[in-house]
Amino acid sequence: MSYKHLTIKEREILMFLRAKGLSIRAFALRLGRNPSTISRELKRCAGHYSPSKAKNDYHQKRKNCHKKRLLDSHPQLRRQIVHYILDLHWSPEQITARFNKEHQWTEWFNKL
Repeated sequence: MSYKHLTIKEREILMFLRAKGLSIRAFALRLGRNPSTISRELKRCAGHYSPSKAKNDYHQKRKNCHKKRLLDSHPQLRRQIVHYILDLHWSPEQITARFNKEHQWTEWFNKL
């Protein structure tokens, strides 16, 4: 079974049902979701539940969850590597050997 995030419509229904004072199991039954999904959603949005805030929080976390790329955060290193590849036609192994020899960013190249 694949996991699906709550839609904005489901979040709006959740807000309405919560205002009526229903239990988490009742929410889950009406939405066709697992009670733990509802419980986690309500815990994430403790206090006053807002469907739009929950959706925005989800999108913000999703945007920030990806692994940061090494070369994006080190423009000088990026320029140097691009020069070696495009201008000098070096292979990744040659570039790695060069940087290891010069003791520049040795531990970073082990990650590449």
